[in-house]
Amino acid sequence: MYKLSDDIEDVLVAGVRQGFKNYLIEREDKKKSMIVSSGYAWTRGSHMDDAIFRSLPKSEQNMVSMFGIGGWNFLRFNFKSDGKNISVIQKSAMFMNDSKNFKPVNDREQNYISLWSNAYNKDIVNGLKKEEKIGQMALFDPFEFSDSRVRPINKSNVIKNIEKNNEMVPDALYILNYSISSEKDIGTIKINAVFDQNSIVVSDLSEKNRTSPIEIPVELRNSVDSKELGSPESEVNQLFNLYNQVPEEKNRSI
Repeated sequence: MYKLSDDIEDVLVAGVRQGFKNYLIEREDKKKSMIVSSGYAWTRGSHMDDAIFRSLPKSEQNMVSMFGIGGWNFLRFNFKSDGKNISVIQKSAMFMNDSKNFKPVNDREQNYISLWSNAYNKDIVNGLKKEEKIGQMALFDPFEFSDSRVRPINKSNVIKNIEKNNEMVPDALYILNYSISSEKDIGTIKINAVFDQNSIVVSDLSEKNRTSPIEIPVELRNSVDSKELGSPESEVNQLFNLYNQVPEEKNRSI
């Protein structure tokens, strides 16, 4: 198993916490300045991507890739650690816990995260003892949703596109996943790797999260009611979709 350095793990934890804090500030500001602002519920992932990016040293910012799916951009963070190329994507624990988001390796109906995981993680996951099976964790997260509707995609074309655009070809793809506590704070942070519907915990960063100097004030957390944050399933559910319903836009540097 390939380990990220402590410095990289610290940056990821700081980015998740700062991004969530920025998200809550934005929600509060828009609630005050707009008649209707519920659409901002969908911006949490963008705030976290942005905060992680800004926490990186300049040399590592140049290694970040931006992908676009259906008009929604997201970042893939690329690191060199212990002689390996490791890519990281951040998602919520709810995404991790939904078995529909991760397909068998030969399934033609896969989203891009499942596709990348199956393409890059065979050597680190296959044959290891399963520490967590997808779908078994029960973590509170009232904000995220997942949509399993997909169309067949061409695995070889996706990988070729990455190589053609001079992207770093990963030795592993890790999913930085977080849960939201009932106090509306970041509850847990873990790094998982998935292959063929099996998930292993690469690192549990929950202690780093607990001792992080980035605090999210109680008054800020209380300023956004859980009912107002709500579940995106109750809203228009086409706004956040990393699935292959439209062609992937050419990834580009930041």
